[in-house]
Amino acid sequence: MRRAVMAYVAIGCAVFIGGCDSATSASDGTSQAASGATPPAATVGSKSDVCGRIRVEVSSHMTELGTAIGKYVGLRTADPGSDDTEDAREAVADEIKAMAADISRLGDTATDATLKTTADQVAHAIDALGANADFVTDVKSLSDVPAAIDKLSDTAQPLTDACAS
Repeated sequence: MRRAVMAYVAIGCAVFIGGCDSATSASDGTSQAASGATPPAATVGSKSDVCGRIRVEVSSHMTELGTAIGKYVGLRTADPGSDDTEDAREAVADEIKAMAADISRLGDTATDATLKTTADQVAHAIDALGANADFVTDVKSLSDVPAAIDKLSDTAQPLTDACAS
């Protein structure tokens, strides 16, 4: 079951952070890897720097989130009212909140005011999902995972768009 959760989360991660891919040329939309060009070093605080660092952090958090959701779904299936299930629910919420905190922290380093504001707004919205007990408890089975990941992705879409522009 955890492998299936991780597969859903991996797909969600790709969608969630797709716009923060710093290997895309802003001028023509072609991948630098495909063109064989060496990407230029990003200036600290630049859009490509901040979006790239957010992408790395979100990817790490999504891996941890997948593990936490898998454990939560397994425990909820086996013993929905147990303390272990509640601890697992809290671990999912805490991972979402940690991801939001990292997005906020990294977004705050942006020199682009729009990116900084967007990262802050997205971080607050993601933090609110983590604080909403229903968001996690609505994940009752494996079939509920894609909807939860979609909700996270939708919440992050403004940041994805800001990083892609």
